[in-house]
Amino acid sequence: MILNGPVPPERQRRSQKNYKLFGLINGFSYTCLGETVIILLAVQLDCKNYVISTLGAMLYFGFLLLPLGKTVSAKVGAVRCQVFFWILRNIAALLVAAATPLYLYVNEEFAVVVLLCGSFLFYGARAAGIVVIQ
Repeated sequence: MILNGPVPPERQRRSQKNYKLFGLINGFSYTCLGETVIILLAVQLDCKNYVISTLGAMLYFGFLLLPLGKTVSAKVGAVRCQVFFWILRNIAALLVAAATPLYLYVNEEFAVVVLLCGSFLFYGARAAGIVVIQ
């Protein structure tokens, strides 16, 4: 939203508070699901070496979704784009977390697929969301 004229101080403070909260939660989610944590999870689940190396490269594979971020931000705006990909990233984190019980109680191959898809979605949504930050 673009305002004509100066932004009232109360609205500036509220916006700054919301942005700081976003940064805090965003940093916490990345800490919980950063590259090393996913790789350590895969090692703990006794995944094969190719799965672990693919997880290590997933940060770079996620950049394939950069054009999606540009397209979405052009259609819905920067803030809605950021919110959409942030929510998508949190859903992806839940997918990665669900891989552990799936591995233990359902099927190991299915759990590996969920782990790989969840990490790609996590890093892809991160890359697409970064477009609007820049």
